Amino acid sequence: MKVTQWIRALSLLWTCAGLLPLSAQTVTILATFNGANGRGPNALILGNDGNLYGTTGYGGSGACTLAGFTGCGTVFQISQITQRGSLTTLHNFNIADGAYPGVALGHTLTLGQDGNIYGATTQGGDLSACTGTPKGCGTIYKITTGGTLTTLHEFQNTASIDICNPASNEDGGIPYNPPIQGSDGNFYGTTYDQGTFYQMTPDGQVATLFVFPSYSNPAGSSPVANPVQGPDGNFYGSTLSGTLFKISAAGDLTTLYTFGTGTGMTIPLVLGSDGNFYGATTGGGTTNAACPAGCGEIFSITPGGAFSSLHVFSGGADGTGAAELFRGSDGNIYGATLIGSNSALFQVIPSGTLNTL
Repeated sequence: MKVTQWIRALSLLWTCAGLLPLSAQTVTILATFNGANGRGPNALILGNDGNLYGTTGYGGSGACTLAGFTGCGTVFQISQITQRGSLTTLHNFNIADGAYPGVALGHTLTLGQDGNIYGATTQGGDLSACTGTPKGCGTIYKITTGGTLTTLHEFQNTASIDICNPASNEDGGIPYNPPIQGSDGNFYGTTYDQGTFYQMTPDGQVATLFVFPSYSNPAGSSPVANPVQGPDGNFYGSTLSGTLFKISAAGDLTTLYTFGTGTGMTIPLVLGSDGNFYGATTGGGTTNAACPAGCGEIFSITPGGAFSSLHVFSGGADGTGAAELFRGSDGNIYGATLIGSNSALFQVIPSGTLNTL
């Protein structure tokens, strides 16, 4: 999907999420990325000031090169108040303070209770940790709406739990998503490498609460998508190996559901207005020439673990694999498919009906 297509898709997703009337589906290009100001924009968030904020996975002025793309990624603002659609680059990552925010799974930022914006980079930071191009296991950062960035944590790509001294816990690496802020004011998130669930205090103190063992373990492994906090205070999430889990703020994990082989999840669950969670798989379900590993599906799961398949993608007009899900103000779930003969914007009614928009 081209960058301009992503901007159009994101514009429609914001419309469908209830920020604009659903009937007003006129597409307006708010910004165009050219490499120098970023490349590969991720999903947007709405700041307390009414402006939009996002990251680009590549581009900008940082000294990174990966797969032919230059730049370490950016944080940007799109004005909605003055000069509507004006794009301002707030920060260019430079390896030492992080690189590649959100790439290649492309998730979003977190709006903190303090009005600042929190995010994660998949590489960069402590260059003595992790090997690769560039080096570094990733960072967690805070950035003000004025563009002042503070690195809160540099990952080391190790994971162990010292029950006698939790403060000494090591932390995993390569976070594909920024942490979310819990009701207790602390931040919670996951790392892909080593497979951890961690807690971070607002000043950047990180403690590993749970380490996902392996693909053969019922708990699963490689949590890519961040968990979402439920009304009961627990966090609900998924793993790339194909499990849905519940985990407490103390790190006690319960596996709620296990998918078949080859069914993974890369996007966060969405809490519905009915108290259930909605999600999507990247594989499994229908297999055909368009998606030999499976076209994926949309599902719901209750906090108690009752699972329902709502729609199985065909790889045809409905596309393949959901790129992101949002809950609209009308209580329905909205999203976009990433690949397939058509990349589609869709609406899912909790009863199970999928409408291609």
